Amino acid sequence: MVDTFTQKCTRCGEGYPRPKMVGACQKCGGIIKISYDYSEVGKTLDKKKIRGRPFNLWRYSELLPLSSAENVITLGEGGTPLIRSERFASKLGLRNLYFKDEAMLPTGSLKDRCATVSISKAKEAAVKSVVISSSGNAAASMSAYSARAGIRCLVFVPSSAVPSKLLQVTTYGGKVIKVNGTTGNSVKLAADATRKFGWPNVSTAAVYNPYALEGQKTSAYEMVEQLDWKTPDWLVIPVGSGNNLAGHWAGFSDFDELGFTNRRPKIAAVQAAGCAPFTEAVEKGSKPSEVQAWENPETIAGGVRDEFPYDVELALPALRESKGVAVNVTDSEIIETMKGLGADEGIYSEPTGAVAAAGLKHLVASRTIDKDELIVVMVTGSGLKDPGSLSRHFPEPPVIDADINHATKYLA
Repeated sequence: MVDTFTQKCTRCGEGYPRPKMVGACQKCGGIIKISYDYSEVGKTLDKKKIRGRPFNLWRYSELLPLSSAENVITLGEGGTPLIRSERFASKLGLRNLYFKDEAMLPTGSLKDRCATVSISKAKEAAVKSVVISSSGNAAASMSAYSARAGIRCLVFVPSSAVPSKLLQVTTYGGKVIKVNGTTGNSVKLAADATRKFGWPNVSTAAVYNPYALEGQKTSAYEMVEQLDWKTPDWLVIPVGSGNNLAGHWAGFSDFDELGFTNRRPKIAAVQAAGCAPFTEAVEKGSKPSEVQAWENPETIAGGVRDEFPYDVELALPALRESKGVAVNVTDSEIIETMKGLGADEGIYSEPTGAVAAAGLKHLVASRTIDKDELIVVMVTGSGLKDPGSLSRHFPEPPVIDADINHATKYLA
């Protein structure tokens, strides 16, 4: 590993030594930005060396904030497929559509990228316990990697969290506490626990945990590699806290700075219509400091049910710098897209995982995206995470006797 990174507050400039695991700035509460000396990184990292390494997240170790490879906690994450769409694309009249299927990560969601970096950093800092607020996926990821590291993981989730996700967390040994009210209440409790007990907050928002973003960005690296070192014209991505968007923008920016690419994509942020504070901010032209929390958030897509986009300070400028857009989708559109991804592409997605693909339909209909452009759509989580969300939208299969004549009428 090349130990060339710095940890510095974006607001006051306070710096922190590399071995230290930091959350928000201890001086002013600002976001910690992790930066790399690209001239030093470039001495040991090039396209040829990357190609010669195992196709996993840690092949980009020079661009990750760890000082020693001995501290890496891994479950084999990274290297998720970039699937070229045929039938789904054809129905939209698109010629160059790809799905980045993060459901194939070890615990079934993109949050494993955040977890491997965050918990590896926790091990390097000799941390014994971590705390997280999550709707489910990040909690499962952090619990799994904490189990691997021998670190205690305490989890605050909103009372509306999907039971199947909580079962996954408890199976990994995470200590789950349900919190009444919205996601914001569990976010507050995790932050309070950090202040009271000193446990690092590994929630997947840079305002609490800068290492989550560092994991997220590796998905962008992989896309570029999988497209033969080309940058997509568009990245379509679901937005809750905004960490996913900010992380991908950081990844494309890293490769641009290293000279591996010569441009960055436009980003289309997609939110659920029942919880869309980020889209509202984009449409109003708001500054990050002017963004308001969404009242009474309600959507089937729990992973984007954040009433406030906690990383808006990073995500909003990133979207604007990309010359991107933001759109909303309804729950019914999400459900129909889940069905379409399954029937047309063999991709089994949870509701949040289908948000971006649902948004793509709007972008095509409005002619925001051209049919010949190169498009990557994020699928962020597996349908196995939340099977109940879709099961009630399909009829029960028939039950018959073992008689082929009886079966024939069902086989047409």
